[in-house]
Amino acid sequence: MSREKKHSVYEAKTGTCLFTKQFDEVVHDNWNTDIAHYFKRLNKIKDERSFVILASTVLEYQLDSFLKLFIPESQILVNEKTNFDSKIKIIRAFNLIPPQLINIAELIKNIRNQFAHDLYLDKFEDGKKTEKLPKLLKLLDNYWTQYEDDMTYNKIKATTLQKYKDLMRVSLQGIRVYENNIRLFRQVTEKPEFINELNQRSTILRKEREAEFQKNIMKYMQTK
Repeated sequence: MSREKKHSVYEAKTGTCLFTKQFDEVVHDNWNTDIAHYFKRLNKIKDERSFVILASTVLEYQLDSFLKLFIPESQILVNEKTNFDSKIKIIRAFNLIPPQLINIAELIKNIRNQFAHDLYLDKFEDGKKTEKLPKLLKLLDNYWTQYEDDMTYNKIKATTLQKYKDLMRVSLQGIRVYENNIRLFRQVTEKPEFINELNQRSTILRKEREAEFQKNIMKYMQTK
């Protein structure tokens, strides 16, 4: 009996966010010049502490790209004073893309904070000595297992570092590919035709509300 495929990390259930799936349209992407060299650099790192910190920096870079694409005057909200946590909250607040991609990004950020602020943490195994990291690593295991079909290391007994790599990758890739949805969304909603259509729809709704109001008034008067 074949195993049922688990829900993809890149998709969401209807009603949970604006875009539950990635659009099929293929657009030019500068992944190779923009991100690929960071992955090459990450793959050369043997020290777990350094990997965790740099990997989160690459993910934060992707969050910046996403926010700049969606928010016309993004510099008002996102600048050198905006921290990692705030960027995640802004994207979450707009509820545009599958929430699990943001949840995983938040987990990556929280694990990064543990390594950055605890000088005694050099590798994941050291987390046993801390209060918060074991809980975060348990959540990491849960996410990795939940979306195992989308993970690179699902055919082996993955280490914690490999699971961290997997989750960082799917979060970054997921957020990035949804940029196509955002790009098209912005293009369509900024067209004069779209604004005119909204205006026409607004007029129709106003007339419907006025008619309903008059109907309720008449109904009220007849009961007196």
